[in-house]
Amino acid sequence: MPISYRNYIAYLLLICFFACRPKTQTGTSNYVYLPPDYSQESILLTNDTIHFLLDSNTYNKITSQNIFYSKNTAYMAIYDELSESLNIYSFTSQTLKKRLVVKDLLPTKQKRKINAYVVNFDSILVINNKTLYLMDSSGHIKSSIKAPKTMPDAWVDIENTTPPLIKNGHIYTTISPFVKQTSFEDLTKWKVICDFDLKSKKVNLLYNLPEIYHQNLYGYHFLEYSHCINTKGNLVFSFPADTTIYETDLNQLNNAYYGKSRFQTRQIAPVDRDSIEKFDVGFKEYLRRDSYSSIYYDAYHHRYLRIVRSGMDPQLYINETPRSQRLIIFNEQFKIVGESPIDASVKLKMLFVGPDGHLYARVKTRDETAINYIKMSYQTSETARANVKTTVP
Repeated sequence: MPISYRNYIAYLLLICFFACRPKTQTGTSNYVYLPPDYSQESILLTNDTIHFLLDSNTYNKITSQNIFYSKNTAYMAIYDELSESLNIYSFTSQTLKKRLVVKDLLPTKQKRKINAYVVNFDSILVINNKTLYLMDSSGHIKSSIKAPKTMPDAWVDIENTTPPLIKNGHIYTTISPFVKQTSFEDLTKWKVICDFDLKSKKVNLLYNLPEIYHQNLYGYHFLEYSHCINTKGNLVFSFPADTTIYETDLNQLNNAYYGKSRFQTRQIAPVDRDSIEKFDVGFKEYLRRDSYSSIYYDAYHHRYLRIVRSGMDPQLYINETPRSQRLIIFNEQFKIVGESPIDASVKLKMLFVGPDGHLYARVKTRDETAINYIKMSYQTSETARANVKTTVP
């Protein structure tokens, strides 16, 4: 029986009380190979869409979104970077219930890379550069933790592709990859997770980049890593230059699983130093190569979904030809069971699992009146049809 999203969230909160204190050592990955079967399942776009209307003071540059629950009601939290506001909607009616101008609530004049994530109305996580704030829906700041000055010059991030993990009195977030891209020494030392201890107010950095980044140079765009959280409370990572995905409890468990696209016919080649040091050239080299992106966990269907994009001629991209994209589908044991092409107009980096168990992803991103999402559904090989629909209606 599929687990309800509400029970999934409750399960993660229980981990806060019963999980053991993680350690900073990541150890060597235990590689698990499960032969892929790309034909078992696919993902289709439906004709159904939902729309969250924007008021006159809110814009469409969304950097974070998430579903949360209060008194058996599902809400959608959306953070707009331009107005620096957190907008909370009823998911069922898509009506605005609460709006917080976050920038006006922070006690400092220095504001950089603000983002927000709602656990519930009493617990809203706000990031401002290297400081984590915990506030409620009235805007009252309940506590804050600031990373030490010795921490690398990077910012902490929380959003739908890097959701915060709350565990045993700690909040684990991603730290942006602000690292010297041409230094093997720096890449080897780099940590991807920031551990905020709510009791001691101390901050630690955890979990290294995978081995492939210790041996090859790829540049900034291949360092935009992502993670999701499964029902065991473990983090599952996707790294752009690495076909493998990684599951860890930040303690003893560190498993690696086969996660390669069936359309990737050759290895993702390293990028030379000169190209990396020239940002525009490095971006073109990124476009030429296949790359992996965000990973999501669907607690209703016990599936992992990983974005993969094909390499292309950079000139085509400049001429506004989009890169082709697909979703790789993994089952609960991390075996690949499908891979589906998705129309490039669907913004898969803004994908979420709704309280109704359906997948949704953002579309019509230039619309200045509403945030729009299209509903997607799974299809098994037994019910698949030759005219599989993968374009937006």
